[in-house]
Amino acid sequence: MSDRYDFVIVGGGSAGCAMANRLSADPSNRVLVLEAGRRDWKVDVVIHMPAALSMGFDPIWFGVFMVIMVECALITPPVGLNLYVIQAVARTSLAEVSRGVIPFLVIMLLTVAILYMVPDLAIYIPFKL
Repeated sequence: MSDRYDFVIVGGGSAGCAMANRLSADPSNRVLVLEAGRRDWKVDVVIHMPAALSMGFDPIWFGVFMVIMVECALITPPVGLNLYVIQAVARTSLAEVSRGVIPFLVIMLLTVAILYMVPDLAIYIPFKL
């Protein structure tokens, strides 16, 4: 059996999926998306966690801190991947999307500052469960 596709998208993560969604909005287009997860995702934990533990950081605090900082990176122009996804879905300019994420970025950075000053906030809920 031989399938033919109008577009083949290899990789690209969320941006590739948004592009495929936009291309497949026209029913006459056949889109194939090939995506594979990172093979080395465990390396990130192997490198960062021992370094954080050796510096005396609480592992739960460090995990919460890293998640917030990665979220900031995903919405920070010019290379924030989620900006391109939002731009593709909303069909608007990158400048407009970038202006729209500024309040969220400020809130996340304030959260990181508070988390830095009061580290017990990150471990309060897990120890109450």
